[in-house]
Amino acid sequence: MARVTIAEVEDIFDTDLSDSQITSFINTANLLVTNVVATSTAPTLSAAELKDIELWCAAHFACIRDPI
Repeated sequence: MARVTIAEVEDIFDTDLSDSQITSFINTANLLVTNVVATSTAPTLSAAELKDIELWCAAHFACIRDPI
């Protein structure tokens, strides 16, 4: 389950992407954070830190598709 919402990603930058497109970037960011970041041997990150990483990854992925 994703940690971030479409609205949170849209708050970062202006985009014409559809909700379903943004959702696909959120899902990819969620997989990355859940399967790599949250399970790493690094110090344990808080839920808020994981959410921030997921949010900015999703926004970055979306911005690549729809540059400002």
